[in-house]
Amino acid sequence: MKWTQQGTKAKALELQAQVWSELGPDGGFESEDFELVQRIGRISVQAAATTSDAESSTAVVAYIARYVACGLYARPPAALVKEYLPVAKSIALNELLLLHHLCGVPEDKHQAIMAGPSSEVPVVPLLGYFTSSPSEEAQLVVRQDRSMATVA
Repeated sequence: MKWTQQGTKAKALELQAQVWSELGPDGGFESEDFELVQRIGRISVQAAATTSDAESSTAVVAYIARYVACGLYARPPAALVKEYLPVAKSIALNELLLLHHLCGVPEDKHQAIMAGPSSEVPVVPLLGYFTSSPSEEAQLVVRQDRSMATVA
């Protein structure tokens, strides 16, 4: 089966519509709710090619972040924030659906992040998500237009 660029874009839009219908376009957080403390890794994807010259590009950047929107708490809790660059938007949407089906999404996200992880589920629970312009780190990792939104 040969994928066309137009067909791929149509599938991505269909997936986004499915995610927003199940979870809603507002993930409960804003990028300003988190302070990125340290980049802890990157995941790259490699384009399929018929030659050995296939280039890989960064798709996901993972950070340790502090949840700074916690109000008057003396010590903001740490959180894992994964920034999916535009090349990985479909991956981000699929992961949102998967985690939503595995763990659900808490109604009170702020209380859930302050409570810390539960040992009941063998995966890191999804507390929420947001879309924003790329972080400074993402700008350094991938040369792209600042107007392109990333999913975190």
